[in-house]
Amino acid sequence: MSKACICILCGLPGSGKTTFCSGLIKSELHQYQFIHVCYDALIPWIDFKDPRDIHAWKARRQLVLHFVHNVLQFFFSGNIDMKILQVQTLVEKEVNRVLLQTEKLIKSAMTKNVVILVDDNMQFRGMRYEYCQLSRQLNTGFAILYMACPLLICQQRNESRSSESIVKNQSFLRIQAQMELPGTSQCKWESNYCEVDTSTIDDDVLNKVAVLLDHAFANPMQNINLVDHKLAEHTRLVNMNSLTHQADIVLRRLCGEVLKHELSPQCLAPKLSLAKKMVLQEIKCGNMHENDYLTHTRHIDEEKLTLRLRNLLTGYLEELNLS
Repeated sequence: MSKACICILCGLPGSGKTTFCSGLIKSELHQYQFIHVCYDALIPWIDFKDPRDIHAWKARRQLVLHFVHNVLQFFFSGNIDMKILQVQTLVEKEVNRVLLQTEKLIKSAMTKNVVILVDDNMQFRGMRYEYCQLSRQLNTGFAILYMACPLLICQQRNESRSSESIVKNQSFLRIQAQMELPGTSQCKWESNYCEVDTSTIDDDVLNKVAVLLDHAFANPMQNINLVDHKLAEHTRLVNMNSLTHQADIVLRRLCGEVLKHELSPQCLAPKLSLAKKMVLQEIKCGNMHENDYLTHTRHIDEEKLTLRLRNLLTGYLEELNLS
């Protein structure tokens, strides 16, 4: 039984993650002590007009991960790394709020069933996996809550935000296309998750959350490098066998074949690269399903996948040539 749990809240912008966190903190789930860590509150607003902004954004995301690590260490040991108080690229007021909340729990001796609510879109599985690794490192519970909310409502909520908080429509649609839903892969580390309707926090929703968190506390993550070599191998095979990964390899080979027989490869290469990205986007949008390309031994049927990808690549390339 662990004393702490990292709970990821993921979903589209406007799906109600932050509001849901506030509701949990005020709810009847008194058996848990919640600490809310919100990416939007910690990372200063970036307009992404400069190409370098994307690198600054990624660097600040890593600082939030490091900050959560320090908060958990503070909780476990009562000692704080003063360097995290000197991080100028995170919002100081929010850093201090989270640390003060943690300190109050320590001083009140309420050091059981502490849940770190990590509030962010987390559209990529890799973003969530970073927190799974942290849970393994610190031997904490790990859970994922997916905020199920209709697209139109998410867009309306997003558009009602302040100018500095609103997610531009192009970025919103990109996040939607990128969203890798929890529970849709064979990765065992992501199995402790549930979807919740964010329109209301009633008893049914609270019961679902309680079951999820109870399971996380009763089954803390273990350091995969030390004790779970079978799971490490399983995860490696899942990643190697994933449709997107295999498709990327096949598409690179197909693009190479096309360029090899092209008289002016420099002219075709940009359109071919764009066509490849469009095919991969089809997969990420869920328009191709992994089960359609699996053999009876649960491996990717490369011949069948190659035929499908060649047709898609050719089709997109023809469209681009006509435009």
